[in-house]
Amino acid sequence: MDSTIIPLHLHWPPQMVHLLSNGPSLVAAVLLAVVLSFLIQWATADRSIPKITSSKSWFATRQDFAAHGVEIIEKGFQQVKTGVFRVTALDGKLSSHSSLRGIRTALDGMIEDLHVAGSDLVLIAPEHWLAICKKKDEEVAPARKEVCRLLTLCPRGSAGSTGPPPQLTRPKFFLCDLHGAPFEEHFLYRYLGARMPGFDRYLDVISEALDEGISSILDKDFDYSQGGMSTLSILRFPCACLSREMLLTLSFKACKRVIMQPQILHVYSHVIWRVILGNNFRPEVVDIFETYSATLIPVMKKLKAQRPMMARITAAFSGEVRLVNAQLERATAFFTPIFQQCAEAFEKGLSGSSVDNDWFEELIRMAPAEKRRDYKYLTNILIGFAFTFVFSPGPSTTQVVYEFAFRPDYVEEVLQEAHDVLGERPESWSFTRDSLRRLSLLDSFCKETHKHHPTAASNLMKKIHKTQTLPNGVVLPAGTIFEVVMTAAHLSNSNLEAPAEWDGRRYHDLRQRMSSTATGSNKYDWGSATRDDVNFGYASHMCPGRWAGCSIAKMFLIKLLSRFDIGPEEGHTERYADLHSGQYILPNPTKHILIRPRQ
Repeated sequence: MDSTIIPLHLHWPPQMVHLLSNGPSLVAAVLLAVVLSFLIQWATADRSIPKITSSKSWFATRQDFAAHGVEIIEKGFQQVKTGVFRVTALDGKLSSHSSLRGIRTALDGMIEDLHVAGSDLVLIAPEHWLAICKKKDEEVAPARKEVCRLLTLCPRGSAGSTGPPPQLTRPKFFLCDLHGAPFEEHFLYRYLGARMPGFDRYLDVISEALDEGISSILDKDFDYSQGGMSTLSILRFPCACLSREMLLTLSFKACKRVIMQPQILHVYSHVIWRVILGNNFRPEVVDIFETYSATLIPVMKKLKAQRPMMARITAAFSGEVRLVNAQLERATAFFTPIFQQCAEAFEKGLSGSSVDNDWFEELIRMAPAEKRRDYKYLTNILIGFAFTFVFSPGPSTTQVVYEFAFRPDYVEEVLQEAHDVLGERPESWSFTRDSLRRLSLLDSFCKETHKHHPTAASNLMKKIHKTQTLPNGVVLPAGTIFEVVMTAAHLSNSNLEAPAEWDGRRYHDLRQRMSSTATGSNKYDWGSATRDDVNFGYASHMCPGRWAGCSIAKMFLIKLLSRFDIGPEEGHTERYADLHSGQYILPNPTKHILIRPRQ
């Protein structure tokens, strides 16, 4: 008897056969499976850590956090008694549930786009963060994010290349939002830490470079035809009956309107490259750095705002990414002759090179052996170093300038202290580590401003690798990604009197009550990383360049105030409001500061 082969699908239910043969039905089934997966995750989710949304949303989404992140963090910190809460702020991850694995493989892109809600970031109060931040990396480590490395996307050339298509890489990098740098190489931060001891020997170079930078942007285009009085003259003038707004208007009848942050970034670019290059400095390098940064930053923002899959696709075909690589090639060409001389000297066992530049020589010595002749890699590290000293302190300095513009009474106090410490003639000022610390009022003003206007409402991202139990009993399971609450916690610090009220003399007065020889006498200095102020990190996540960055900022500020009167735009009596993007806090980039030389 001949056997008959019966098609397998005849054993399937008719509904399944119809489903598989109908495209729209198959798509509907996939959507249903995804929705069911989300519902299962929601039903089985850990409810011990409450989720917080903004006052404008019922559901926690990345979009809600992007628009109202600072409000959400403050709300959670004030309302959740445990000091531990969740927000939806991260790129979502697909469930690894076995029933979805095949679908995910076949329709990965579609599901990525469907999964728009995102995943959770846990936020914890500083006292809890301090309890676990010293754990070993095997238990709690700096969080790493999977990103497309822009600088290796097009290794075979710039725009117009006819070589093989670029190969995408998906490395994992240490993401240090504290520094604000998009250069996520771990080696960068080792090099940064190695260069900080003895940084005060560059203070004379920094002072000279600041004078050059400030003069290049502010010493021209002033119109004195309309007269006007300096702030000091106004304060001494017997016109107590005039309003503060009228006083500021009188002072700035003839002035220059300046959007400060771009100018500060330019000055800091000039300063850091003067320090790094020494006798090899050429103004061309500042243009190279600024052009590269201006090309890179918008691309980074665009890719980070996209879903991971879409970011990889965009990067693979983006002309902007090719332009970033072209700018990096330009920078590499500038630095290559210096790197070559240093590498040759190192390989010959010489203690130094003909370049006589310890920045380049130490970079060669510290670099992994296989990277010592990779001048593109070394250039990127060097640019990353400069980036941290330009784009990290730049916004904070802008915030302090805004504060001084609306508080002219503090300007005169700060300048009087500077004259007492540094001398009466600003052009003869010489800065040392000690004299910078004795500018106590300026330091206090900066620290108080930084407390109220930091770069982020939460920061210092870490990941739990081994389940942790906080001192209050809350359990953070393995896989949890968390950050520490900053602004809300600092403005609620019970160790300070009226912490939420702005007081520019606060830390100066606290410092005066301490003996200069007492243990921890620098705890009230701007840039100190303490348990009461984690704006610069703490323990393993402490910013290694905090003293250097703050010193450059203070030198810039005192030079600016000694040479120019500053004030707000006409009609503005309230300090310029910050802009918020997620947890990040930015000085308003559209507002002008009125500037005129002191007379």
